[in-house]
Amino acid sequence: MFYKKNSAPSLSDELFKRPTSEYRGTPFWAWNSHLEADELSRQIDIFKEMGLGGFHMHVRTGLSNAYLSDEFMGLVRHCVDKAKKEDMLAYLYDEDRWPSGAAGGLVTKDEQYRARCLLMTAEPCSLDEAEKADVIDSRAEGGRNGKGYLIACYDVRLDSDGYASAKMMMPRVSNGTPISRSTPPRRGITIRPMSTLLIKRR
Repeated sequence: MFYKKNSAPSLSDELFKRPTSEYRGTPFWAWNSHLEADELSRQIDIFKEMGLGGFHMHVRTGLSNAYLSDEFMGLVRHCVDKAKKEDMLAYLYDEDRWPSGAAGGLVTKDEQYRARCLLMTAEPCSLDEAEKADVIDSRAEGGRNGKGYLIACYDVRLDSDGYASAKMMMPRVSNGTPISRSTPPRRGITIRPMSTLLIKRR
C-alpha cells in the first residue's frame, strides 16, 4: 500500500544504490520532554542527515505538552509538513505510551471507564496507599485507590496437612446492613476498582 515500487517487475540498480524513503529506516522518535517546533525541526534534519527515511512520533514518559491538545496536534502537523518537505515519511504512534485505549489518562479520568477487579487481602487499604495510587496517568500499573467497597470477610484456617478451609462471614452492603448469600444484588452492592476482600487467619 505504502510501497508502490513493490509492483515493479524487478528492483532497479538505481533504487538499490539510492533507496527512497520507504526503503530506509524509520525509528521510534521518543517525545519525552517539552516540545518546541524549532527543536523538532532540528532533530528531523539530523534524521535526514543520518540517511533515515522518516520517523514514528512516539509519546513517552516526560512529555510536558498536554497530550492531544491543540498545541500537541499543531506540533504533529508541523512535523508532518516538515517530513513532506524533506521527502520523508511521518508516522504517529496510536497512543500515549501503552496500553492503547486510555488516551494518556483522559479516558480513565472518569471512574466508570476504569478497569475493575476483586482484591483479596489480609490487610485493609491504608490511606497512604490510596493517596499514592490516586494518580491519573497512562501507566499500565494497578493499585488501590481507597474507594473500594468491602464485599465480604472470610475466616480462613489451615489444617495440620496445610489445606485451607474458609468460612464466609456475613457480608455487608455499603451502608452497613447485613445481607445473606441469597439476597439479590441491589444498588448498595457495588464493586469498585480494587474492591477489598479481607482474609482473617487464625
